[in-house]
Amino acid sequence: VEGEGAWKLVGVIALRSLILADPSAPLAEVMRTEFQTAHPDEAANEVAQRIAEYNLLALPVMDEAGEILGIITVDDAMEILLPKDWRQRLPRLFG
Repeated sequence: VEGEGAWKLVGVIALRSLILADPSAPLAEVMRTEFQTAHPDEAANEVAQRIAEYNLLALPVMDEAGEILGIITVDDAMEILLPKDWRQRLPRLFG
């Protein structure tokens, strides 16, 4: 993230890449500069489906200027995609 007074995303790091990277490697060598993003006008269901499709842990929400407005997590996506009765059972299944 760089920029004065604004949060401009310059790259993302996959968890797998971070775990497998040389511990002394700078993040710039591990990160990808091409990545998926969401726009605040997108439908929540479409964003949740994209998270599932690309197997993402999180998806940044960015405006037209590339400023970060927020992050949608895989947990957020599950709440959107899973039926309510399944969500109520999850804590019992995995908790």
